[in-house]
Amino acid sequence: MTTARSGPLLLPLPGNKVLALGGNTGPGHVSTSEIYDPTADVWSPGPSATALHMSARPVILADGRWLMVDGKKSEVFDPVKASWTPISIPPFSVDVTHGMNDGRVLAVGTAKRVAIYDPKADTWTDAAPTTVDQSYTSSLSLLASGKLLLAGGRDDAFASVSAAELFDPTTGKWTDLQPMPQRRHGHFAFRLPNGTMLVFGGGNDASEKVNPILFRLETGLGCAKDDECSSGFCTDGVCCDTRCRGACEVCDRPTAKGTCGPSDAAPKEGHGTCEPFARCTAGKCIDKCAADTDCAASGVCFTPTGKCTSKAATCDGAHTVTFASGGTKDCSPYTCAPTGDCNVRCASSSDCVSGTACLEGFCVAPTTSPAEQGGCATGGSAPSPMSCVVALAGLVGLVGRRCQRRR
Repeated sequence: MTTARSGPLLLPLPGNKVLALGGNTGPGHVSTSEIYDPTADVWSPGPSATALHMSARPVILADGRWLMVDGKKSEVFDPVKASWTPISIPPFSVDVTHGMNDGRVLAVGTAKRVAIYDPKADTWTDAAPTTVDQSYTSSLSLLASGKLLLAGGRDDAFASVSAAELFDPTTGKWTDLQPMPQRRHGHFAFRLPNGTMLVFGGGNDASEKVNPILFRLETGLGCAKDDECSSGFCTDGVCCDTRCRGACEVCDRPTAKGTCGPSDAAPKEGHGTCEPFARCTAGKCIDKCAADTDCAASGVCFTPTGKCTSKAATCDGAHTVTFASGGTKDCSPYTCAPTGDCNVRCASSSDCVSGTACLEGFCVAPTTSPAEQGGCATGGSAPSPMSCVVALAGLVGLVGRRCQRRR
């Protein structure tokens, strides 16, 4: 660098360039910057910030800009334009910030104060305070679940603390966690690819050696991955005491979050199934239905037996259709189809009930004797041509069926 400086902030720029901002040049902290071009291996003067940022940790915003908040000094850096722009002033002195999944930024300050910054509206909104005053030189990290972990730091007496809290952006509330094994401040916390948080570095008032630790969530807390949980099981969005993936098991009951227990509802996604039934009762799949809502998917309840079926009606193999509601329908002179529908046309006499024949696509009853139907006999009044055809078709159908029986 053209100017010697310790502890500068390094921010990425387009073209693989790097901005080195601030730091201590010897006489004191500065707001100047330099840009490093790795292709040419040269440093050149960069844009100066509008304020000194001695302890700020930059937050990248959804639009690619960098947010810098240090105490009550706040501004954004545009890496494309390589320029700084002041923004609205936070309502209190901010110590630590971190971006949230929805694009807003959580800011924590002294005296347990918390605010949320909206980059689109350039506004600060007060949020629920922390339960412990621990913001100074603490770490604020985003978990895979979208919640934020605040760990360590110093309290209002400037003493190191081991406290840890979890902020839920959905509810806007903080939850106390089990304290870290050692008090620490000025440390770092990073989320590993498996979701576990690695906390390392920093120090404490006793000048003890502070060892790196892996942070995992306690049973009952919200999670997104198994490795986030101390139990190793993330089920139904919470850290669970067991795997708890049975069809009628849940781990997010309002009165027992984190403890696997019986369900009285439909199986959750990722659990087993109760098919052909749709729900559980007292931790077991129901075995009888009373209504269609008790059946899975498009199934219907066959009330006479209490069983779920995929059909609204069934055919008895002849001419009677039985509906799921228990009613019946006679399809005569046609037979019924396997779908539970009555046939309304015939292709052969097999589509007609016994005693009828298929004529030109219709099932008709054959005549019993020529005299009874106006006859085809010689003498007397002349029969209609159609009656003779019907009689002949019936005779052919009957003969055909008798021949089949003899075979």
